[in-house]
Amino acid sequence: MSDGQQRNTEGWKMNTGLEMTAGIVNITPVQAARWLKRNKNYRKPRAGYEKQLAVQMREGRWLQNGESIKFDTNDNLVDGQHRLAACVRDGVSFVSVVIGNVHSDLCIDIGSKRSFSDYLASRKEINSNNLAAAIKNLWIMKNKQPGKFDVFIQPSQQEMIAELHSNPGIRNSVKESNAVKQFGWQSSWAALHYLFSEKDKELASAFLNCVVKPYGLAERDPVVLLRNRMDKEAKAKTRLPRKEQMALIITAWNAWRENKEIRMLRWRAVGPAAQPFPEIV
Repeated sequence: MSDGQQRNTEGWKMNTGLEMTAGIVNITPVQAARWLKRNKNYRKPRAGYEKQLAVQMREGRWLQNGESIKFDTNDNLVDGQHRLAACVRDGVSFVSVVIGNVHSDLCIDIGSKRSFSDYLASRKEINSNNLAAAIKNLWIMKNKQPGKFDVFIQPSQQEMIAELHSNPGIRNSVKESNAVKQFGWQSSWAALHYLFSEKDKELASAFLNCVVKPYGLAERDPVVLLRNRMDKEAKAKTRLPRKEQMALIITAWNAWRENKEIRMLRWRAVGPAAQPFPEIV
């Protein structure tokens, strides 16, 4: 071991001189809890993000991306609190780069975070914002129990890239969903148009076209009721939660595909009359 370096109680190299040092550490929940006690003058924890990371770690979906756990020259934790808290929360160890002797935390996390949409744009994908949102919706529908649309059920960027590679047709569904952009439900429509297309490609496009131009359809046609609901929300400048948007679209599709008229288009997520999230037929 060179001059100016010593091993701390956690077993990785600390530098007592001027240079930063780094090591790759398998961080256990016990170790994470100890390090969190060194969290001095740090930003307020975000419980939702912590839970999101914990879910990914528990399900084996958290991937190493080179981000490090950092300590300053006084051995205080200055970066990595959410990852450590998630480790403690779910009791799952994880491997990370650990950097010591960081001279200042003033330059940590001040840059603009690169989103999945930014990644898609850098790959010259068209309509990257809507494509990113549609891929996330598609991942949730294909990989989780239908209807679990909340901030804690989130795919990683690597999982969304894999989803796009496995389902390249989502690009066309995003393009077709531009027809309903005035209603603000594009990403919901894009994911569901793709899933409807897996059942019947021509019928999926016909369903979307009828929603855009519901001419000559009966008052109780599910397409008309869906269009009216979307139009009402757009005019009121409100937006239904994504889960409810998708449930209503699926309910209308199921009825329309079975050639059924309905009195009203409704789906309840909570309360005594709560309904299960509809399955696509």
